[in-house]
Amino acid sequence: MTPNALLRCQAVADPPQHDLQPLKSRVKIMVDGTLLITRITPDDSGNYTCMPTNGLLTPPTASASLTVRHPAQALLMPQQTYLPTGLGGLVSCPVRAQPLLLRVDWTKDGQPLDLAMYPGWTLTSEGSVFMATVNDDATGVYKCTPYNSFGTMGQSGPTTVILQHGWLFCSNPQDPPSLNVSPRKEYREEVGRTLVIPCQTTGEPAPTVTWSKVAPATLSQYSVAANGSLLLLPLSKDHQGVWECSVTNRVGTVKSSTLISALGTSPHAATLVSVFPGVKQANVSWEPGFDGGYPQKFTVWLKQMSVGDSGEKQEWLSVPVPSSSGSSLQVTGLVPDTEYQFSVLPHNKVGTGPFSEIATIRTLNTLPRRAKLEPPTSLSANQSLAGIVLQWSPVAQFPPITGFVLQSRAEQEEWFNLDEDISANRTVMIVPGLRKVTASPC
Repeated sequence: MTPNALLRCQAVADPPQHDLQPLKSRVKIMVDGTLLITRITPDDSGNYTCMPTNGLLTPPTASASLTVRHPAQALLMPQQTYLPTGLGGLVSCPVRAQPLLLRVDWTKDGQPLDLAMYPGWTLTSEGSVFMATVNDDATGVYKCTPYNSFGTMGQSGPTTVILQHGWLFCSNPQDPPSLNVSPRKEYREEVGRTLVIPCQTTGEPAPTVTWSKVAPATLSQYSVAANGSLLLLPLSKDHQGVWECSVTNRVGTVKSSTLISALGTSPHAATLVSVFPGVKQANVSWEPGFDGGYPQKFTVWLKQMSVGDSGEKQEWLSVPVPSSSGSSLQVTGLVPDTEYQFSVLPHNKVGTGPFSEIATIRTLNTLPRRAKLEPPTSLSANQSLAGIVLQWSPVAQFPPITGFVLQSRAEQEEWFNLDEDISANRTVMIVPGLRKVTASPC
């Protein structure tokens, strides 16, 4: 069953008025202002803005970002892929995935593709098949199946690899694309301004230039100029991230990436939130998102999932993170053996960023008991010319012992350490200058 998406927007106004315009077949605005999108698809991802109005003054607005999480989807494959004999070649698998791509499986002529059978063939991080030197082995019909943590939407359509042989290059010269003007590694620009990033190329036949945002893989409004440059008119917070320029013709493909930093915005969401629970505390850590060009601070929000003594559900509580704590915080005062949810909220001088994804944990019931350390067994001590030879049986214990300490004393005297760093793997040692009276390792 295809899920729905529900975005709430409730407003109080006097006099009340709702604009219920006819919308597309899958989109409805409820009486309370909630936007309902039925049978959501990956194309529904993006930013939605709610604007309640009664016709008086300037209406307030609130925005929400909708990310549709879905199995990895293979996009349209070209019917033919042209590769140059004797040069490097790439068979690409156009993919859309949220969460990010984990792997891509390939078939060649209907059979699983075993890269180990073809010297110089490897799989790139984007799931494409790269051939260091194209030869007759490359010809065939290829299909790809992408996967992420949600699975796959299925196999791609076929693409037939056609070789461009030497005689063809002589009668009809063809060149793989190359970049005359590449984008810089990073562009930093204030939001609201115009940002133009070049990606100018040559090749025969004339290459096509495409741009895509690869990290984070969200939808953003942009256009591409006739010369291949990326046009962001104007630059917005959604443009923040890694962009990739891809230049392709029948002979090959070249790519170049750049990082766009959109300045003058609220912070971006924290990621990789980890919570390690104790009995009455939890250690929370996260990876900060881009700060929007200003120093950012964080607040950890938490919610107890069980019902309180009064029978009412618990509310979210916030704990400010001291600047000295960086991107981690120990939250104390928790209830043992109880489920909690945690989220991290960033903020800077411009405003508050979005919440991170929620992490759910359960506090421990009791502290784990410390394992009792057992001394070695079958300890023997024998006199030799070099000193006392100590020998003992190995100790099997979990958690494993990491080492031993050797102590010695004369009768009626205090114990003192002879050796504090004996490897746990040792079972025999010689102690010079020791009289055979009493020895006790522990």
